[in-house]
Formats: sequence, C-alpha cells, structure tokens
Amino acid sequence: MKARSQIPRSRIREQALNPVFHFQDKNEDNQILTRSRIKQALKSGVLNLSGKGLASVPEKVWNLSDSDENEKEVRYDLNRTNDEESWWNQKSLTSLDLSSNTLTTISDNIQNLADLTVLNLQDNALTSLPNGVGALTKLTKLTVSRNKLTELPESFFQLKELKHLNLSHNEFAEMNPNISDLIMLETLDVSFNSINSLPGGVGFLVRLQQLTLNNNHLTELPNDIVNLRKLQKLDLSKNDLKLLPPVMGELRRLECLYVQHNDVGELPDFTGCEALKELHISNNFIKTLPADFCENLPQLKVLDLRDNKIEQLPDEIALLASLTRLDLSNNTISSLPSCLSTLAHLVSLQVEGNPIRSIRRDIIQCGTQRILKTLRERDGTKAA
Repeated sequence: MKARSQIPRSRIREQALNPVFHFQDKNEDNQILTRSRIKQALKSGVLNLSGKGLASVPEKVWNLSDSDENEKEVRYDLNRTNDEESWWNQKSLTSLDLSSNTLTTISDNIQNLADLTVLNLQDNALTSLPNGVGALTKLTKLTVSRNKLTELPESFFQLKELKHLNLSHNEFAEMNPNISDLIMLETLDVSFNSINSLPGGVGFLVRLQQLTLNNNHLTELPNDIVNLRKLQKLDLSKNDLKLLPPVMGELRRLECLYVQHNDVGELPDFTGCEALKELHISNNFIKTLPADFCENLPQLKVLDLRDNKIEQLPDEIALLASLTRLDLSNNTISSLPSCLSTLAHLVSLQVEGNPIRSIRRDIIQCGTQRILKTLRERDGTKAA
C-alpha cells in the first residue's frame, strides 16, 4: 500500500467515507488480467476491464500478443481448440473498456494498440491523456466523460476517423480550435464543463448530427454553427445565452432543439427548419410568439415555452398542425385563442400559472380536453 501522502486526495476522501474500501496496488492490478481474459481478448479483439478497481492499467494490456510464459500457455489453450480459435487466428485489440476505475493516468504505450476502434475511459480520475493517443488512427469512438480533463494533447486532433466523442463531465474551460480537424465527427458531447465560448471552426464539422453543449457557460454562439447542415439534435440548455443565431433556418435537418434555462429574449427566424419536431425553450425571457414562427414549422410536435414572459398568443398558432404538446405554464397570458381547439393532435396543453381570465380556474384544472372543449364551444357560439 502506498504511503498516505502519495494517495490522491479523492481516494483519501473515499477511504475516509468507507474505511473498508481497499486501494489496489500495481501487483493486484496486474492480476486482474487473467489467462482467461487474455484468451478471450485474443479471440474476440475485445477487452473489458470496467469496474475492476484498477488504479493503474496492467502493462500487459499494451502488448497482449507478446511472447511470455503466460502467453505460451494461452496459445497452448487456443491450439487445443478448433482451428478457427487457434493462436495464429488471434485478433488485434479493437475495443478496450477501462471505465469506472480509479485511473489517474494512461501510459503512452497505448499507442501500441494501433487497431483500436473503440476506447472507453469514462468515470475515472484522469487529468490528462497521453500523446500516444494520437497514434490510434483507427479510433472511431472515444468516451472520456466523468474525469478531470482540462485540455487535450495536440496529437489528439490527428484522430481523423473519430465519429463519436464524449468529453462531458470534465473541467474544460474552452474548446480547442483544432476540434475542427476532426471532420468525421457525427456526435460530440461536451456537456457539464465550464466552456464559455465555441471556436469559430466548429462549423467545419459538417458531418455532425448531434451536438450536446448543455450545462456550460456559453454566452453566444459562433455564426458558422449554422453550417452544420446535417445537425439533427442541438442541446444548449443551462447556459448563459442571450440570443440564438438569427438564421437558425440554415439548420434544415434540425429535429430537436433544447435551449431551456438561458437568457434568450426573442425567438430567431426558423424559416427553413421544416424538420424541427421539438423546441424546448422554457425558463427564458421570451415576450412574444411571432406569427411567422408558427407559419414555418409544419412538423413541430413539442413546443415548451413555460416560464417565459409571453403575454399573448397569435391566431397563427393554429398553423402548427402537428403539435401534440404545448406548454405555456408560468407566463403572463390573460386569454387563450379559440383556434387552439382546431389543433387535432394536441393531447397536452399546460397553461397553469397564467392570469387567464377568459376561462374559469376549475376548467383549467380539469386539464387539456376540458380546456379545448370550452374553446370549441366558445368558437361555435361566436360562429352562430
């Protein structure tokens, strides 16, 4: 066991909270990589060491196929089975899972795993990644969420085949402009960090389909974010945004937009966002729902505007023909337009917390169908 002064603070705290918790030393870590695990990894190309209490990665991981006495025994075992499982048919490691351990560093020898396509390092205590990670040129999926990373090595941006990158729950204060070099990215998650701005080059990630930026400190977005023409999901919730790009309509494939818990004062022009199905923009400072907003979103199913400053709804809201859920809770709306009752697919209408005088409170408390029935009856009376 290491001296107390050499043990990371996080581990000291954990030991104090749970005195029976045992921190593995290097020899115990090495013993985790048993003959059977090596054999299985050589047969499948997959090595799963998740949740094994590792404080360090067994050195053998970086050179699974090296000849030593243990390897000779594994080869002997393989040779005794059918030809398809023989040692000469062994596979290079393509997937490595080291998640949910207590790792603080990763050896630069990781560069030896040249055929690796999937690497999971989430839920450890990593403060940096080794330069050797840049040699993993076949890597397509990397997860390093729930660590203590503040930056990435320059070699990292050589991973030109990377499609899925999860950097969430770390300690990044900014995003490296070289992120634009990862041109194959399809999903990028940097949520739960301390990022206050995005580099302009983010617009070069033209294959990006999902961008998750929630729980940061973003105050604005670069104009070229609208160049992400394949983007389907954009999560900007719980930031410090005061406005959205005025030409959001350039994101023609956008299906889900999350902007709740920001400081946005008005809705941008969504003309062109005809694929948009969900807009979550609650807990902002929006005062009006423009008529042209309602005219340009034929596929919108969910519109969440709760906890804003909206005073009135336009009659054009009836043009949102696909709407199934409309949340207007906690605004300053005094009346509801009768045309809401023409929304054939609307199954959830939330209006609590508004000073509505045109409909009795007991009717509002009865829920969506009772409210819509009242609006329908009123509309019929007017028509008569």
